[in-house]
Amino acid sequence: MEGVLVVGVSYKKEFSSTAMTESPVLDSGWHSITITHVSSRRMFGQRQVQVFVDGNLRHTAQLKFPSTTEPFVSCSISCPRDEDRIEDDIDEYHPTKSVNLPVSLSLPSRLGLSARGPKKQTEALASTTISVDMKDMEWGIPGSLQGQMGSACVFSDSVYPIQVKKLHAAGPNERCNFQSEDTDLVDLRGKLLLYYHANACHQNWCADLSQGVYKGQLCGTFCGAYDLKDVINCIGGIQVLFPILELVTLESNQDCETSEDELDSPDSVGEFLDWEVLPSSGGREKEERNKVAGFLTLLKNICVGHNINQELLHTTQGIPTVAALLQKVNPSLIDVKVLMAVQMFLESVCISSETLMKSAYRYLLFDFRLWSRSDFTVRIGHIQFLATIIKDNAKTLRKMYGVQYLLDIIRTYYSTTPNPSCSSTLPEEDAKIIRHSLFGLIKFYLKGITNTEMKAMIAFVLSVQDETLVCDGLDLLLYLLEYRGKDKTQSYLLLLEEGRAEFLYTLVVDKQYSIQVLIRIFKILSYLNRSKLNSRHKEQIQLAKVGYGGLTLQMSEDQIDMPIAQYLMEFVAEGTTNHLGLLSVLQLLPTRSCPLKLQVCTTVLDLFYQTPTCPARIGALPGWPLVFVQLAVQTSMSESPVRRSLSGMQYSDTFQKFQLSNSVSNSGDVEESDDTQSVSVGTPRDEDSVSKASSDVFEELPEVVDARSLNGMESPGKDAQPHNGMAALLEGNVPSERTSQMFVDTLVNVLVQLMWTGVQGTDEQAWIARAEVFAALTEVAASNELFEPASKLKWILLEKLLDSAASQVNESTRTAGLQENCIWLMRLVYYFIFEESEVDSGSAIHDDIHVELVLRIFDLLDALQVWEVSEGMEEWKEMSHIGLRLVLVFAGYNNIEICSLASAKLHCLLKTRKKSSLDNEAFFLLGSLDSAMVNTFTDAHDTYAHLVPILRAMVEMFREELLMDRHLPNMPSSSIQLFEDIETYLQSEEWRLYIDTQVKAFMEGYINEHYSVIHRMMVKFMDKCVHSYNTNNHLREKERGESKLRFQSLILEPAQEVLKSDIARQENFVSQLTNQRLSTLRQWRASKRFLIGERGAWAEKHPKLIHWKLSPQENFSRMRLKLTQNYNFNDHRDAAIGGPSVAPRPEEPELPSVGQEAIVTELQNGEDEDWVESSVEDPPATTREKMVISEECELITLVDVIQGRLEVTSTHVYFYDSNTDHDEGSGQDFKWSLSHLREVHLRRYNLRKSAIEIFFINQTNYFINFKDSKVRDKTYQSMLSLRPPNLYYFSTKSPAKLLRASGLTGKWVNREISNFEYLMQLNTIAGRTYNDLSQYPVFPWILCDYHSDVLDLSDPSIFRDLSKPIGVLNPDHVEQVKNRFESFEDPYGETPKFHYGTHYSNPAGVMHYLVRLEPFTTLHISLQGGKFDYADRQFHSLPSSFNNLMEGPNDVKELIPEFFYLPEFLVNDDNFDLGMLQGQTDRVDNVILPKWARSPEDFIYKHRQALESEYVSAHLHEWIDLIFGYKQKGEEAVNAFNVFYYTTYEGVIDLDQIADEADRQRYEEMINNFGQTPCQLLRTPHPKRMAASEKKRGVQFDNIFNFLGRGGLKAFFVEVAPAATAEVLVYVRVPKSQTKFPFYQGMHDTLVTVSEQGVVGCHSWLPYDRSISNYFTFDRDSTLFSSKTRKCVGGPFAPGIKVTSSLFVVTHDAKLLFTGGHWDGSLRVVTTRGKMIAHMARHQDVVTCLALDNCGMYLITGSRDTTCMIWEVTYQNGVSSGISNRPTQTLYGHDDEVTSVALSSEFDMAVSGSRDGTVIVHTLLKGHYIRTLKPPNEKGEEITIPLLAISDEGHIIIHCRHLGKKANEESGSLHVYSINGKYQCSDLTVGQITGMEVINEYLITGNDQGVLTIRNVFGLEVCTALPLEVPIHSISVVPTKSHILVGLRDGKLIIVGVNKSAEIKKFLSIVTNRII
Repeated sequence: MEGVLVVGVSYKKEFSSTAMTESPVLDSGWHSITITHVSSRRMFGQRQVQVFVDGNLRHTAQLKFPSTTEPFVSCSISCPRDEDRIEDDIDEYHPTKSVNLPVSLSLPSRLGLSARGPKKQTEALASTTISVDMKDMEWGIPGSLQGQMGSACVFSDSVYPIQVKKLHAAGPNERCNFQSEDTDLVDLRGKLLLYYHANACHQNWCADLSQGVYKGQLCGTFCGAYDLKDVINCIGGIQVLFPILELVTLESNQDCETSEDELDSPDSVGEFLDWEVLPSSGGREKEERNKVAGFLTLLKNICVGHNINQELLHTTQGIPTVAALLQKVNPSLIDVKVLMAVQMFLESVCISSETLMKSAYRYLLFDFRLWSRSDFTVRIGHIQFLATIIKDNAKTLRKMYGVQYLLDIIRTYYSTTPNPSCSSTLPEEDAKIIRHSLFGLIKFYLKGITNTEMKAMIAFVLSVQDETLVCDGLDLLLYLLEYRGKDKTQSYLLLLEEGRAEFLYTLVVDKQYSIQVLIRIFKILSYLNRSKLNSRHKEQIQLAKVGYGGLTLQMSEDQIDMPIAQYLMEFVAEGTTNHLGLLSVLQLLPTRSCPLKLQVCTTVLDLFYQTPTCPARIGALPGWPLVFVQLAVQTSMSESPVRRSLSGMQYSDTFQKFQLSNSVSNSGDVEESDDTQSVSVGTPRDEDSVSKASSDVFEELPEVVDARSLNGMESPGKDAQPHNGMAALLEGNVPSERTSQMFVDTLVNVLVQLMWTGVQGTDEQAWIARAEVFAALTEVAASNELFEPASKLKWILLEKLLDSAASQVNESTRTAGLQENCIWLMRLVYYFIFEESEVDSGSAIHDDIHVELVLRIFDLLDALQVWEVSEGMEEWKEMSHIGLRLVLVFAGYNNIEICSLASAKLHCLLKTRKKSSLDNEAFFLLGSLDSAMVNTFTDAHDTYAHLVPILRAMVEMFREELLMDRHLPNMPSSSIQLFEDIETYLQSEEWRLYIDTQVKAFMEGYINEHYSVIHRMMVKFMDKCVHSYNTNNHLREKERGESKLRFQSLILEPAQEVLKSDIARQENFVSQLTNQRLSTLRQWRASKRFLIGERGAWAEKHPKLIHWKLSPQENFSRMRLKLTQNYNFNDHRDAAIGGPSVAPRPEEPELPSVGQEAIVTELQNGEDEDWVESSVEDPPATTREKMVISEECELITLVDVIQGRLEVTSTHVYFYDSNTDHDEGSGQDFKWSLSHLREVHLRRYNLRKSAIEIFFINQTNYFINFKDSKVRDKTYQSMLSLRPPNLYYFSTKSPAKLLRASGLTGKWVNREISNFEYLMQLNTIAGRTYNDLSQYPVFPWILCDYHSDVLDLSDPSIFRDLSKPIGVLNPDHVEQVKNRFESFEDPYGETPKFHYGTHYSNPAGVMHYLVRLEPFTTLHISLQGGKFDYADRQFHSLPSSFNNLMEGPNDVKELIPEFFYLPEFLVNDDNFDLGMLQGQTDRVDNVILPKWARSPEDFIYKHRQALESEYVSAHLHEWIDLIFGYKQKGEEAVNAFNVFYYTTYEGVIDLDQIADEADRQRYEEMINNFGQTPCQLLRTPHPKRMAASEKKRGVQFDNIFNFLGRGGLKAFFVEVAPAATAEVLVYVRVPKSQTKFPFYQGMHDTLVTVSEQGVVGCHSWLPYDRSISNYFTFDRDSTLFSSKTRKCVGGPFAPGIKVTSSLFVVTHDAKLLFTGGHWDGSLRVVTTRGKMIAHMARHQDVVTCLALDNCGMYLITGSRDTTCMIWEVTYQNGVSSGISNRPTQTLYGHDDEVTSVALSSEFDMAVSGSRDGTVIVHTLLKGHYIRTLKPPNEKGEEITIPLLAISDEGHIIIHCRHLGKKANEESGSLHVYSINGKYQCSDLTVGQITGMEVINEYLITGNDQGVLTIRNVFGLEVCTALPLEVPIHSISVVPTKSHILVGLRDGKLIIVGVNKSAEIKKFLSIVTNRII
């Protein structure tokens, strides 16, 4: 039966079997089979077998089972052989399903297990037993299983179901089942009897991975296969897919046309509107039509179910890179298919990883830069997808993608102002829908609103500067106030307290917004004002502390219409009336419409009636008359004083200008759209835009709204209904004349209320306050047209006042106060009739007098009984006189009604008054009547008929008293005759003479007696009134001004801070997005360069020419040896001068001079400076990163000064480049852990003490300048206070003190450090730095022979005299230099004398030497004004350069460090056109070298040897005295001819004293170009260096490399293990940084050995012996004597792998051992005591080589999978504790197995070699590809790279194994390349090198013929060779360099030392103490 699984057991002579017929395996898929044998629980019962398929129990049967304690004879996993068919190729049986298995095989290796049933069996039995001999007849002859298998295991005990399930879940090819942390699987490790795995197969044999006893044989064919998901990690990682997306981008941008049918058809749009984001397999075909969606689907398939790929996607910034590349894709390709692909990517890949999900949210889903460029349907679908995610994860997403984020998105991408970040602009209707949807998301978030969210909404409306968005934001606030349920009170409180709702007033005073914004604002404020919250919460919005004056003063009158006025009136009248606020509101209304003012006045009048105390409160306020009178203005004729005062205090534009200049999206003139329609008073809110159903939906979850159903946004809601009496008026049904009249009447009523009841008091001051209304009318009418003339308004006011007075008199008892008020009122009437009539020509006022006024006057006089003459009524005499004159005036009025009334009143008075009471009054009456009669006759009026009876009565009654008979003899005696002839007689001469001579005299006397007092009093009264009016108006405006200031300080300025903070936050938000994108693209560019480079998967057919520039990377000797790729190379063709030209004669540079204020009076020395004294305390223990200090600064580099910010936290140092104008590949940001900080030095920059220089342990350094020394010192102290663990010192010293404390001088004197190292350290301590060209390190000229053919370093004559400055090396120059010094005189006495006008180190000199090397080429051209310098002045020849120094004393340039280590600067590799020398035809190219130098490398090598020569060592201290020592300054400098221009010395100039910034910068630039002298380090002569022959032995060990002559070395051997168990010694090492305890002197080091079988030995080692000199101490590890105590590396090696020293690395502290070569491709970490602490299986195949960097911080592993990985070694308390959980970098590029690796952290370099003979160089920290090295070989010859090494100066030493064309024909060679990939030399080797190590400039190798060879790295010259007879397998040099350890094939350890005789030590204790 096909596919039946049969389990058979052959025990003794029986063969028992059971077949699983019920579950045949026929699907060609992967299945896990587990067979468990369970003992019977009953006595004598049979045992059972259980068969699990895919983790589930499928078959149970009784079956005998053998004991697992007995040895196995035969085990197989097989299939019956089919005799009837020819064996097919195994590929026919490969499974069709894609599985998660990298390697598989056909493996017959499990207990009797058949995949097919018996040939003739028709029915399976539960179990059968037959004879062993019948087995093959019954089941068939076993054959190869036709299928693929994974691992096979046999356990000694039963496997539990939970373990079965976990084994199945792990997958068919899991390599680490029994190394996991799962306790269930770890328990199985001890039960393994057999364990076979596909990875552990070699040449048809499979290793037993359990105990190594049962080796399995492959009877079939080994078939290895790799999964694409794994293979991708061998050719570039997950990023190897990203160029596909770039190709899509390129294609889409070249051809932007897409199919209209696919993208924009109505069907697709309609389909999308009904689309719901759900997982769907049917959408794959649609996705694949879109290449972007297809790429995302491919990425999903590669990552799904693959943890490593998912991890790499995160660690390599995969998702940010994809997002950044998607932003470059043509927007037409970002369609629904892409959105669906993103959704499936999230649901398939990111769902299992929180970090990936966060990254996908941040860079894909919530990054609107991607989606805002697409079509409307995509955008709305994207928002819908967001809605579904937010609904499920609102709590977690709210903080990062909540209200603030969505508001920023709306502002940035959906403003009505065009946004350049959106390539496609939506129609306004579509944009409105999207905004509505996004605001719906915000509303969904606002369930339980927080204070932060409320602040965000307020900040949004303040800063958005787009009226549409402002309205939307205000609508959102209204939504909170209107539609919130239980959280409504919380919304009110947050808006009032946290949101600062009063900030909305800033929008009210911003005149750019329309009325719609103001309506929404005031509605919000109205809701808050009406709320039931405590009044203290409302004080701010009620402007209790500010006052409404500040608000209204800054509002425009044009902003006021009916709704706004109603809201304002509501605010000031709600609850306790704000009377001052009421006046402020009224001041906004003078130019408003009449209906609006009528409504307001009606409201005020109602308020007076409802609140009787209100008029009195207003009447007590200054300036109220003008406020109310201005309401009477109809049209403005000219600018009044009041208007001028208002216009003079306009709202400051500061706030508005700030908004316009700082807002991210400025808005222009915004047209009113459908959603901002005007809201009229009395009409309900337009709510048809958003239905109630839609609102309910948004309460639960925001939905997408169809464009056809959305006609507008929400409007602010129902406004308050207008005053009931105004309905018809506001509807426009009342004529304008009537409206005006109604308004005037209402205004007059308001004024009367204020004047009569509002102003309290009856005295003169009270009436002055009342009369201010008349003063206001006069002033306002002078420049404005009123609704009624001012005079008429005055009479109307007087009429109303008289009526009120009369009514009050009639209704109440007469009081003194009332009487006094009536008197003052009548005085006012009298004044306006008589006094103003004169001013107004007498007629203006009289024409306005009407009957009602006369009646009111008479009524009041009658009510007061003024005309009654009685006792005790003297107080009314003034009133009666005023009344009498008024009656007489009215009697003569040309109005018949008034005349008749007055005549009647006068006639009555004449009848009732006694004659005795008249006296002269009769003459006054007669004269007044005569004037009236004459006027009547003159004007032809009909009123004389009413006057004649009065005149007749006068004549009859007072004829005698008036002396008429005497003076009027002709006057008729009869009254009848007088009436008839009255007109004639009154014009007669007699009457006129009588009037003139008799009556007028008495009349004037009467007036003077009774009316002059009133006149003078009222004139004075009115003057006081005008003065009071002006004073009160001034007080009013002063109060308004103060209110304005309070408004600005309490509202505008805090709101401005909120605005500024929000704008800064948004700018930071945008900046972060930009910087993140640039950083991602920068990282992607680096990865892309590899992918398209020569070793990448996307290698270009025609790669571009690569150019290089100097890298800032340094080694520990501060050599900058490394070049880095120059991606912005410029050939500078435009800077070439052209043909030969004559260089101008060199002139001395212009000497910089500074102002006297900058010169320090006394020269300061380094030790006397005010260096910072630090008292560092232990920092507080903390586990979280906290900010310590953040300061603005400048990062000083060779090329540029970069503005930025330095931040120091409790764990890291950050620098943020503040320049935003970066390309994608630029930027200078950095981040370093404080644990990597090594040194911090105080520095000067441009002679200012304002900089620091920080050094890290990998030799990276930064030069940072601050604005002044205070900031510098503060930052410095903060960094030291954190006590970084690797910082060398914690106290600040001056450079001189630092040199003494360092002990460097003593080390140099004792020859412990080289001359180069000492000079470099002196430069560093003295402040010289590579980062500042003006303070570049300075080195001496040391040779004077540049013409000899051979350089003889033993000849003193070839050396320069180091005791003299370079300017006087030529003796002929001494006198010239001396005369210059002595003859120099400064007429101003400011400049001291000097020997040289130039300096030995300046920027021009540095660039002069390095002109052929970028970036110095560009700097040189910049300095020379855009051109190369003249060829004759170029550095073109070393001999001629030195000759120029000898020819004249002006050129005093010393050398730079590059002359001793960098040959590249002597070569014009970039072919720059440097011109031609005068008189020559060849162009200047490479530097001409001395004859004794064969090449630039040879020159550098010999020049460095010369520096380290005995002569220079003996005289170098003399040069140090000149540059850094006591001869630098003072008298000794004068005597040594070593005085330079004074501005070059430190402490002489203090540029901070120069006040003018421009002058200071100019001086800085001059000084910077001129050069600076180093800090003085010594004031006494420098000690001389010890000669080599005088070097003391003492405790120092003999350096073996000093005894390389013949017979200089001697070999000793020791046995590491007993001879019987000795194994090949493949690894031996004494780690160099082992922990020493100070209390235990003479503590031994650990010597670690590893044998070929993985046995670890930890021996004791000392490089000396306590009793015998020239010997060593070696104590063998006692655990190696017994097999039970031996320590192994833990796990079998891969079958077929050769165990070499490349598979082992021990940490520098000898605590951990890293091992490779294991079958499962793992890197294992074991302690040197044998305990495995880590098992890292990240490679896809066996790890073939390991290497540790020289610092012990990083480990590199190479593998058969062609990749290398870099791991970080972890430390705890300075002790190695393990390795990072994942590699920091994965290096790609090899096409074959990696066979060797090397690592150098100081050069940031990782080198790897492969089986195909390729060597690749990467960077260590970032994993960037640098170059490929291909050692030369003969054609047709194959080479491999078994060994690599890196020297201290970056030389790459490669050992090649050459595989000849013939079998077994092998040879070897050594090749040396420079750090920059330049081939140096090579040498053939005898035999195959098996061990190699580089120490300083020496290369030690050992070969398989037993020869130990020591070579010089430069030239590979053999220094010595030591034959050891036995093949060598490993070599190493002990840290003291006194011995070489060699491991041999026979297991012996050879120790090579100096060949000196051994002597017994006599004074052991003394020697021991000296050693310690």
